Amino acid sequence: MDKITCKLPQDKLNLDAINIPDGITLSDIDFHQPSEINLLLGGDIFFQVLLLEPVPGQQQESDEDPASPHPTIVNTKLGYIIGGALSRQQTSDKSKVTLLCTQCDSSLNESLQNFWKAESVPEPFCEGMSEHEQCERLFQDTTVLKDNKFQVDLPLKIPLSEVNDVLGSSFDMAYYRFISLEKRLHKNINLLSDYEKFIDEYVDLKHGHYIDFNQLDFENDPLYFASHHCVINDSSKTTRTRVVFDCSLQSNKKVSLNDILLNGGPVQKELFDIMLLFRLGDYTFSTDIRRMFRCVDINPMHAKLQNILWRSNPTEPLKCIQLDTVTYGQKSSTYLSTRCLLELADRYGSEYPLGAYILRNCTYVDDMCFSNSDLNVIIQAKLQLCELLSKGSFYTHKWASNDQRVLEGIPNDKRQFDDLDFQKDNLYLKTLGLKLNMQKDCFVFSCPEAFNKEKPTKRDILSYISKFYDPLGFIAPIIMKAKAFMQKIYAENIGWNQVPSALLLQEWRSFAFKLSQMEPFIIKRNLNIPSKAQLQLIGFADACSTTGYGCCVYLRVVDEQGNATLSLLCAKSRINPRNKGTLSIARLELCAMLLLSKLITRVYDTLKAQLNIQDVYLFSDSQIALAWAKTEPLRLQAFVANRVRLIRDLTDRWRWLYVSSEENPSDCLSRGTDPDELRRIPMWLHGPSFLQDE
Repeated sequence: MDKITCKLPQDKLNLDAINIPDGITLSDIDFHQPSEINLLLGGDIFFQVLLLEPVPGQQQESDEDPASPHPTIVNTKLGYIIGGALSRQQTSDKSKVTLLCTQCDSSLNESLQNFWKAESVPEPFCEGMSEHEQCERLFQDTTVLKDNKFQVDLPLKIPLSEVNDVLGSSFDMAYYRFISLEKRLHKNINLLSDYEKFIDEYVDLKHGHYIDFNQLDFENDPLYFASHHCVINDSSKTTRTRVVFDCSLQSNKKVSLNDILLNGGPVQKELFDIMLLFRLGDYTFSTDIRRMFRCVDINPMHAKLQNILWRSNPTEPLKCIQLDTVTYGQKSSTYLSTRCLLELADRYGSEYPLGAYILRNCTYVDDMCFSNSDLNVIIQAKLQLCELLSKGSFYTHKWASNDQRVLEGIPNDKRQFDDLDFQKDNLYLKTLGLKLNMQKDCFVFSCPEAFNKEKPTKRDILSYISKFYDPLGFIAPIIMKAKAFMQKIYAENIGWNQVPSALLLQEWRSFAFKLSQMEPFIIKRNLNIPSKAQLQLIGFADACSTTGYGCCVYLRVVDEQGNATLSLLCAKSRINPRNKGTLSIARLELCAMLLLSKLITRVYDTLKAQLNIQDVYLFSDSQIALAWAKTEPLRLQAFVANRVRLIRDLTDRWRWLYVSSEENPSDCLSRGTDPDELRRIPMWLHGPSFLQDE
């Protein structure tokens, strides 16, 4: 927007008629001269700069004639200012009686510019760089790879020279937190020992170093002190006690380091895509990067913002450790470390194509899962991945595979299981949050743990339900049942620590008991796709008026002999909204079709690079919703038209067909299924029988 000139005061003031006491220094000595406005203050700022101090030499209101307007001298943090109304004697123009701006005249040149802008064709507004784009540009401009080691800058929102003024001091709060931690540690000798080992290892590995407080310029240097605490993971084979740094600790100015850091965008594939790709191929391996964050160095100038306090004994002097690598607890840490992995793939992709593919498509944070039906390819991928990661000083451990030949050459201390473990009948690996049986090569879903509380509160129940983890929706009908119960418990409007009503409590106990008695639900990892098979994606959508709506997607494989098999790929569900009025069943069915449109598009886009998918078929058991989808949106009401338009945009290249409710596998999903019933519905895993016929 062009600048429009406004001047205050609009007329020159008569200084002889204004009484300004001696010893007063005005913030603007030319306040009586008309000039442009230099600064606008919001109401929240204006009252912060006012100082409620009397002005020396200024007359009190009782001495003034209330009928005669006069200016007031006000003390502020910016200096003394003049404000208020004026009498006619105090202006050069007798018709003007105020300091306020009553009109703003733009110049003729500006008026002409506005005219031509109004006559031109409007152009889309160009939005400024987003936070993600700024973070990416900073990474590209400042990141250095030297001697096989990345060095990055912290993606600050402000220049480093201004950080000290914005952040203020965080030392006192960090000290207070450390004293509290110290008391806790010395009440638990084992915990103290683990904590000391972690800190000592951190320094020994040169991921941080001790620094003398005298070397720090608290007045001028950009400094930040983070608090820290421990997280205990009893299931970890390598690091049971991990120290986590809190960079959201606020300083005396109520600002934290995370407040001034840019939040980089995601650079890796989403977990959903990685899990879909992991189901392709006979052979697999999984591994993760050891101490991935700490494999990336921080610019020493920015490391001054990564300080922690430490001492092993309260009798010792307090020490400062400056962290020299990417640090847990910063909102930019995941971006910086994963972006370095992508940078390796970009720089050396032509030399290590398989390794680069894994970093781009099969890596989630520091976990990597890869599968392929050619044993030679997967062994070569393993070698390329290790060599490529070493170019950035990243190293892997916790290797696992469904075939021991893949692990040849991997030292035992870098394997997840040893040879004796692999001879067990049930060897489970938790990969990307899912439980995988290595010998049988299948995903296993079981009850999280027995729920035995007699009088569970709302908090207890919702905490238990939130433990269900199923990113691909293999047990979505069971989770739909849990979602429906969550909606009921929210509808009671009870507090978090209150016990639900007797009726809901009885329903919950029945569900929890059935869940505890549920036998493990098994899904084969490998889709077993022959090399010359014909492939189609099949999607189903359904809605239930009382519960919710959902969809599921299958891969249909027809081999050379004409045998057809269907395998469940994924499913998604939504609970019916209660706060927007009751939707008709036809509209809910349309919502289910839209959900399927989004899901099938995502699945197709993920798999099309690896599989030759000949066609896609979409099914619904609602003839009304299918008729809407064939109608021009302009002839429909807004709710229906908006969804039909999206469905068409996403699935215009594919066909929608009708299926009866009895042959729609998403029917059990929309209604919800008890844990003990799902395994008795074969159509859920293998689709309807009419699609298994050639």
